[in-house]
Amino acid sequence: MILFIGIASYSILTNPKADNDEKSWARTTLTSLATGVIGFLFGKQGGKDS
Repeated sequence: MILFIGIASYSILTNPKADNDEKSWARTTLTSLATGVIGFLFGKQGGKDS
């Protein structure tokens, strides 16, 4: 599901016909996904050390 949302967001960003509201949504979504994935990965690594 996360991969599908990421692909959809990327396709909206690269679509020259997309309006600014759609591109804004796609940028926000990709930023949120990236933050969540990075937080998950670092959270898992931090949990192993404890």
